[in-house]
Amino acid sequence: MNKVLLTGRLTRDPELRTLASGKTVTQFMVATNEYRGNGQEKAEYHCNSKVY
Repeated sequence: MNKVLLTGRLTRDPELRTLASGKTVTQFMVATNEYRGNGQEKAEYHCNSKVY
């Protein structure tokens, strides 16, 4: 299994849903910044879901 560690800011409150099968799904979005030269930065948004 591959693992990724994202460090950033939550852009909205996490959403918790229950599927018809009874499993729960948590969805959240994290924003990270990429710093470029000359004081420029670019924001990237990552949407993640986790099924329990």
